Amino acid sequence: MLDVDPETERIRVDQLSLVLGPSYVVSIQEEAGDPFEPVRNRIRNPAGRLRRSGADYLAHALLELVVDQYFKVMDWIGERIETLDERVTEDERGDLMQQLYTLKRAVIFLRKSIFPLRDVFSTLRNLDSDLIRETTQPYLRDLHNHLVQISDRIETGRDLLSGLQDVYLSTLSNRTNTVMKIIAVFSSIFLPLNFVTGVFGMNFEFMPLIHRPWGFAISVISMLVIVFSMLGYFRYKRWL
Repeated sequence: MLDVDPETERIRVDQLSLVLGPSYVVSIQEEAGDPFEPVRNRIRNPAGRLRRSGADYLAHALLELVVDQYFKVMDWIGERIETLDERVTEDERGDLMQQLYTLKRAVIFLRKSIFPLRDVFSTLRNLDSDLIRETTQPYLRDLHNHLVQISDRIETGRDLLSGLQDVYLSTLSNRTNTVMKIIAVFSSIFLPLNFVTGVFGMNFEFMPLIHRPWGFAISVISMLVIVFSMLGYFRYKRWL
């Protein structure tokens, strides 16, 4: 039995065992709790089908309650995937990968928990036993179809999460490449400026423009011309 804890937002697991007899059903739970109140309400209804059916139909009702809970868990998984899908291209801090990984582990856990049950229900719906009547077999086949639907949704969710991880890594890579490109552009711009300042910063007495009153202005104007020329060239090449 699976359920989502609203406080911790984690999937809770409880082991359920059913013992079916000719006129009784014994349910054994590993954890404390009572998820079968909806079935009791159906039993309290005098006109309900459970009051007129046998123990095998009661066992089906309990199993149906467990399987229906799988759909709620998958709906919760689907909402989380949609939320992460909206954030995957907007996250700038790089902390979304942990959430994607945690959710993917939850989906893998659901797959390991639910997939074996398909074989169990496949055996039950074709079981030749006096404990399961023919009138109950269609309901068991319906539960098996529900498990197949849930399995398909699990596979779809796992594929979506894998795709989101690829998109997120590509987004981070593109963002890193953009930052590195900007850094490379600024480095390219300041490289000739460092050369000019390095040449005119050498300790020689006889150098061009050293003893001219307008030498400093010419050097500054020359560096500005170099900067704007390189910016224009980068814009022409569409590097900026």
